Amino acid sequence: MYPCSPCRAGRAARAGALRRTASVALAVASLMLSPGVGARPAKGGCRLTGPVPGFRLRCTSVIVGRGATADGSVILAHNEDLGDSAVHHYVAVPRRSHAPGEVVTLWSGATLPQVPVTWAYTATTLFDVAWVPGDVTSGVNERQVAVVNDSAQLRDAGGSSTSGGRVLWSEFSRLALERAETARQAVRVIGELAEKHGLGGDSATMFGVTDATEGWWIEITRDGQWVAERVPDDGASVRANAFRVGVVDLGNPDRFMGSADLVSHAEARGWYARSDGPFDFARAYGDARTAAAAWNTHREERVRDLLGTFPRAVKPSDLMAVLRDHYEGTSRDLTGGYALGSPHGTDEYTVCRRETEVAVVFQSRSWLPPEIGAVSWRAMATPCTSPFVPWYLGGTYVPTSYRTGSPSRKESSAYWAFRNLFASVDDDYAGRIGPVRRTWRDFEAGEASDQARMEAAALKLHGTDPGAARRMLTAFSDTRALLACQRARALVSR
Repeated sequence: MYPCSPCRAGRAARAGALRRTASVALAVASLMLSPGVGARPAKGGCRLTGPVPGFRLRCTSVIVGRGATADGSVILAHNEDLGDSAVHHYVAVPRRSHAPGEVVTLWSGATLPQVPVTWAYTATTLFDVAWVPGDVTSGVNERQVAVVNDSAQLRDAGGSSTSGGRVLWSEFSRLALERAETARQAVRVIGELAEKHGLGGDSATMFGVTDATEGWWIEITRDGQWVAERVPDDGASVRANAFRVGVVDLGNPDRFMGSADLVSHAEARGWYARSDGPFDFARAYGDARTAAAAWNTHREERVRDLLGTFPRAVKPSDLMAVLRDHYEGTSRDLTGGYALGSPHGTDEYTVCRRETEVAVVFQSRSWLPPEIGAVSWRAMATPCTSPFVPWYLGGTYVPTSYRTGSPSRKESSAYWAFRNLFASVDDDYAGRIGPVRRTWRDFEAGEASDQARMEAAALKLHGTDPGAARRMLTAFSDTRALLACQRARALVSR
């Protein structure tokens, strides 16, 4: 059911609590009420603690620079771990022109002046803006600018608010996609909005922003202080749910950007003094307990270890493997190779989680037209039990099944096809993950082969008939997506 008007007001008032920082009781209740996604009983002594053991934020993101990828593209990967039955849809939004005087109305009720033109983009969105609240959770626009978001925790956070014209986490993402032509411009769009309006709902948050040439992290606070750091072209960087921008040099704009009051505000709050030495953003503004918590540091260490296995040759498929990881083959796999139960239910906070609603790998390729160069690999629901399907910026249509679904289970919804498959596998992970994994491995291998031929044909066609090239891209993604959905239902029926 969609929340009623009074419920929407209540959700807005407690947005920060419902978004990624829910208590164990709320999270477990949400999952138990969601068909096919209930908590699993312990098996063989593996301690299952529910979806959110203790106070934990969610989501994991990775940026890989063009000098560290196999083909010179820039890659941005993200697991969206909203949970709370945050059913996702896929959208393709066209470029739009706007009349003078038009405004953008924020969730808080405040308005912003609309820009003359908003760029086309393709994105993952929540089924209802009132649910968390929020809408766009990740996306890429026609300039190959991609944006994802991870929650964070501010020092001495206190309560949260959506009042006073503040901007929600998802509104920052959507406005950046609509307005930015480069990753740097996206950083400035987000930063200027934060300075002027502040952050609503959460005490702090951060964004991974990339284009076809570079990637940035931008970390912002409720009161509008922000900092951004560029990822080296030959490097890779990960974020879990803690501020990680350290010592800042705003005199080096090629590496850092930030708000004018970045240092002075910290001094006024007693969070930094000149005698402390060089200004360290994470130390000054971040919550120290969150930053040091194992559920953050272990994920970051694991991702760095995995990235180290393919230096300077990272491919989208490598990032898909990262997003599917549960510490397999390490001492932090508390299931004994699944013998003790599902890897989603232990005390170790894994990258791939029961709460993962969608996983995305954005690839931006400067040598191709944006319609072909900007590709979003998406896995609906938990990625270890779902396939990654490529969706192109040039795509003009999303199948109805990927645009429908709410927390009330609907069999025609793609979200529920993959969520039901996850629930089936998770109930007997050791016995069921093997056939599912083999199915999607073969599916993705065939997809990669077909994709290379299709892209070559689309590129050739683009020079003479761009419309026909877009139709080819649309047909490829839609066909693969519908086939994946069909196979997911077949796997459940077995």
